[in-house]
Amino acid sequence: QNTLLLFCEDIQGEALKTIMINDEQNIVHCIPIKAPGFMTKRKEYLKDIAAYSGSMYVSNIEGRDRKKWDSEWFGILERSVIKSKSFTLQAIYDF
Repeated sequence: QNTLLLFCEDIQGEALKTIMINDEQNIVHCIPIKAPGFMTKRKEYLKDIAAYSGSMYVSNIEGRDRKKWDSEWFGILERSVIKSKSFTLQAIYDF
Protein backbone atom coordinates (compact mmCIF):
# COMPACT_ATOMS: atom_id res chain seq x y z
CA GLN A 1 0.00 0.00 0.00
CA ASN A 2 1.28 3.47 -0.86
CA THR A 3 1.66 6.15 1.78
CA LEU A 4 0.76 9.80 1.36
CA LEU A 5 3.33 12.16 2.89
CA LEU A 6 1.59 15.42 3.74
CA PHE A 7 3.89 18.36 4.44
CA CYS A 8 2.03 21.11 6.31
CA GLU A 9 2.59 23.93 8.77
CA ASP A 10 0.29 22.44 11.37
CA ILE A 11 -2.34 19.71 11.44
CA GLN A 12 -4.95 19.46 14.14
CA GLY A 13 -8.66 19.16 14.82
CA GLU A 14 -10.87 17.80 12.05
CA ALA A 15 -7.99 17.29 9.61
CA LEU A 16 -6.04 15.15 12.07
CA LYS A 17 -9.16 13.20 12.97
CA THR A 18 -9.86 12.48 9.28
CA ILE A 19 -6.29 11.26 8.73
CA MET A 20 -6.54 8.93 11.72
CA ILE A 21 -9.92 7.49 10.62
CA ASN A 22 -8.71 6.96 7.04
CA ASP A 23 -5.63 5.17 8.35
CA GLU A 24 -7.59 2.95 10.76
CA GLN A 25 -10.02 1.94 7.99
CA ASN A 26 -7.19 1.37 5.48
CA ILE A 27 -8.61 4.00 3.11
CA VAL A 28 -5.47 6.12 2.83
CA HIS A 29 -2.28 5.74 4.83
CA CYS A 30 -1.13 9.33 5.44
CA ILE A 31 1.81 10.65 7.41
CA PRO A 32 1.61 14.36 8.20
CA ILE A 33 5.05 15.98 8.41
CA LYS A 34 5.73 19.42 9.83
CA ALA A 35 7.01 21.55 6.97
CA PRO A 36 10.69 22.40 7.32
CA GLY A 37 11.96 25.95 7.55
CA PHE A 38 10.47 29.16 8.85
CA MET A 39 8.44 31.92 7.19
CA THR A 40 9.64 32.68 3.63
CA LYS A 41 12.19 29.86 3.58
CA ARG A 42 9.43 27.31 4.28
CA LYS A 43 7.83 27.92 0.88
CA GLU A 44 11.17 27.45 -0.88
CA TYR A 45 11.87 24.21 1.01
CA LEU A 46 8.43 22.85 0.12
CA LYS A 47 8.90 23.77 -3.55
CA ASP A 48 12.26 21.95 -3.53
CA ILE A 49 10.68 18.84 -1.99
CA ALA A 50 7.90 18.98 -4.59
CA ALA A 51 10.38 19.26 -7.48
CA TYR A 52 12.50 16.42 -6.06
CA SER A 53 9.53 14.06 -5.74
CA GLY A 54 7.79 15.06 -8.97
CA SER A 55 4.84 16.52 -7.10
CA MET A 56 3.45 20.06 -6.88
CA TYR A 57 3.56 22.71 -4.21
CA VAL A 58 -0.10 23.34 -3.35
CA SER A 59 -1.20 26.67 -1.95
CA ASN A 60 -4.18 28.95 -2.38
CA ILE A 61 -1.65 31.69 -3.12
CA GLU A 62 -0.30 29.62 -6.04
CA GLY A 63 -3.83 29.29 -7.44
CA ARG A 64 -4.37 25.67 -6.42
CA ASP A 65 -7.29 25.11 -4.07
CA ARG A 66 -6.36 22.53 -1.44
CA LYS A 67 -9.98 21.35 -1.34
CA LYS A 68 -10.01 20.33 -5.02
CA TRP A 69 -7.24 17.75 -5.41
CA ASP A 70 -5.89 16.67 -8.76
CA SER A 71 -3.95 13.41 -9.21
CA GLU A 72 -1.26 15.30 -11.18
CA TRP A 73 -0.24 17.02 -7.95
CA PHE A 74 1.18 13.82 -6.47
CA GLY A 75 4.73 12.58 -6.95
CA ILE A 76 6.45 9.29 -6.25
CA LEU A 77 9.39 8.46 -4.03
CA GLU A 78 11.44 5.28 -4.04
CA ARG A 79 11.82 5.41 -0.27
CA SER A 80 11.21 7.67 2.69
CA VAL A 81 12.49 7.51 6.26
CA ILE A 82 10.48 9.55 8.73
CA LYS A 83 11.79 10.23 12.24
CA SER A 84 10.50 12.50 14.99
CA LYS A 85 12.78 15.44 14.09
CA SER A 86 13.94 14.62 10.56
CA PHE A 87 13.08 12.90 7.30
CA THR A 88 15.01 11.48 4.36
CA LEU A 89 13.52 11.16 0.87
CA GLN A 90 14.89 9.06 -1.98
CA ALA A 91 13.54 9.95 -5.41
CA ILE A 92 12.98 7.60 -8.34
CA TYR A 93 15.17 8.46 -11.31
CA ASP A 94 14.55 7.25 -14.87
CA PHE A 95 17.77 7.04 -16.87
